[in-house]
Amino acid sequence: MGIIFLSSGIVPDFIQQASLSQLQIWDLSLILICVISFFFHLLYNYYVPKKTSHLYFGLLSGSIAISLLFHGSCLIQLIFPNLALDWFYRIFLLSYALRIVSLLLYLESIFAKEVLHMVFRFLLILTLTLVIVVFLSPLYLLQYLLTTFCIISLFSALFSLYVSAKGYYVDYIGAPYYVIAFLLLTLGSYSDLLYHLSLTQLPSMLFISQILFVILQTFLQAKQHYCAIRNTRALTEKINTTLAETQDNRSTFISSHIKPAFLSETLLVISNTCETDPAHADTLILALATYLRQMLDFDGKNKVYSLTKELELIDAYKTIVAEHNPELSMEYQIADDIPDIDLPPLSIHALLDNAVFHAFPDKKEGQRIVLSITRGPSSLTVAVSDNGIGMSEQDISYALDFPNRNLNVGLYDINLAIQTMYKTSLSILSRLESGTVISFTLPLRKEVSYE
Repeated sequence: MGIIFLSSGIVPDFIQQASLSQLQIWDLSLILICVISFFFHLLYNYYVPKKTSHLYFGLLSGSIAISLLFHGSCLIQLIFPNLALDWFYRIFLLSYALRIVSLLLYLESIFAKEVLHMVFRFLLILTLTLVIVVFLSPLYLLQYLLTTFCIISLFSALFSLYVSAKGYYVDYIGAPYYVIAFLLLTLGSYSDLLYHLSLTQLPSMLFISQILFVILQTFLQAKQHYCAIRNTRALTEKINTTLAETQDNRSTFISSHIKPAFLSETLLVISNTCETDPAHADTLILALATYLRQMLDFDGKNKVYSLTKELELIDAYKTIVAEHNPELSMEYQIADDIPDIDLPPLSIHALLDNAVFHAFPDKKEGQRIVLSITRGPSSLTVAVSDNGIGMSEQDISYALDFPNRNLNVGLYDINLAIQTMYKTSLSILSRLESGTVISFTLPLRKEVSYE
């Protein structure tokens, strides 16, 4: 029927020379692998819609399965014996385009930070444009479109290999497996192009490389699921331990720092990150555990907190806040000669927490919070500044003169603790729409009053 030129040489020579039934069994086995992968990932995406990588990988597996039906024209003729020749070509080319598009989208969903978006958009738009051309072109031009798709497929594979290699150098989780998988696709696409340009007598290995790609990606996803389960168990154990400590801790002042909504949102973020980036999930689990333990680990008798512990808590808090609001920049300006003095429990954290939750009602670019700690001849000054919405004079007076009726600790409580311990108070400088600076100065001495 003159259809063999569309074959991409899925099998090696000894398979192609086998009987028709053997070839069909080989093709059907590979199609079954792709179909199972297709349905599994679509179902997974249905139940976990935020994981778009599963949707794109499922589409990639489905497009490979469709192409396999057209391999050598054997199977598709058995299923659709009356299929017109031009539609045969068009469907095959459309499956080729779907493979390229789903591959690019899958790549972008995994390595979003490493993708060169200009190249990504160019390849995507070019492929989608050719899809329109496939429907409009006469039959004799479809052979040239196939060659064009082969070239785009090779460039897409090379682009994917480059991006995955960048992910490897930034220690992206699973990057070595992605590099190997995209290298297989690149070699397969290269052999496919040579085959269709009649530059080699060897069959194209594109489909075999794509099947190996599907198998390798399935192995990688199974490994990520295992890591997600392991991290979830570790997180559950640490949270249970922390909750037990919370129940044993009878300090309303410390417990009131823990916002239930903030904690639940953090757990949700970690749960979503466990699968996509297990290494980063480990970092978040450690930060959350440190955050909760430091908030509960204080001297209940003396009611003090060392500056070192406070800074460890703030480091963990900064890591967590970055997940909630990536647009917010939290910076430190801490002098090198700062002594490890005693502070009211969680006083610096409370100021940062106040800025995070009240200075920026909307998440926008350019949001900035700066913690500065400077040393004078006989004093230490702690200041937290932001470029948020600011405070009116009435708001400032109300914040310092009236206790916060909410569960979280307000500026009034911190001001009262500083007055009790160091006979000093908070200073608030602010104007509406111009940001806020909240600071306090402590004497460099060991004698502290707790009355």
